[in-house]
Amino acid sequence: MKDSLEIAGIKAEIITWVETVIEAPNTILGSYPICPFAKQARLKGQMEIRVNQSSSLQSFIKSTIARRSNSNKVQLIVERDLVSWPVDSVDRLVSQINSDMADDDVILLYDHPAEPGVIGDVCTSNGKYLIIFVQSASELNHAHSMMQATGYYSVWTEAYYKKIVETRKK
Repeated sequence: MKDSLEIAGIKAEIITWVETVIEAPNTILGSYPICPFAKQARLKGQMEIRVNQSSSLQSFIKSTIARRSNSNKVQLIVERDLVSWPVDSVDRLVSQINSDMADDDVILLYDHPAEPGVIGDVCTSNGKYLIIFVQSASELNHAHSMMQATGYYSVWTEAYYKKIVETRKK
C-alpha cells in the first residue's frame, strides 16, 4: 500500500510540473509553452507516466517501449535512483537505445536534475527525478518543423539546441 501511495504521489508531482512548467505559456518563448504539444497530449490521454520500481532501468525502458499502444503517445519513465544514474550513464544508455531503435520510430530524451535544461532564463527541469521521455520520432520531428517556422528556437542556446534537437536527427 505504501508503495502505491508513493508512486501516486510521484505521478502527481510530475503532472504538476508538466502543467505549471512545461505547459505554461512563457514570454521568453513568444508566449509558447516549453512544449507546445504537451497539454494536448495530456488532455487527450496520450501521456503515460511510469515509475521504475525494478532494479534494471534498461529493462524497464525496453518494457515501456514494448507496451506502446499509440504511436502518438508520450511515455515518461521516472527513475528515483539518481546515485546509480548520473548524467553520463543516462546519456550513454539513452544514446544506445536510440541507436538500437533508429528504425522503429522511437526516440528517447531525458531530463536529469544534475543537468537541468534552460531556455533563456527558464529552467525546464523537474529538478527531482530522472525522467526519460519516449516518443514517436516522426511526430517529434514534425512538431519541431512546425515550431521552427515560428522562431520558437531563437532563444535556445546552440548547446541546448544541439542536445535536444540535433542529436535526435542522427
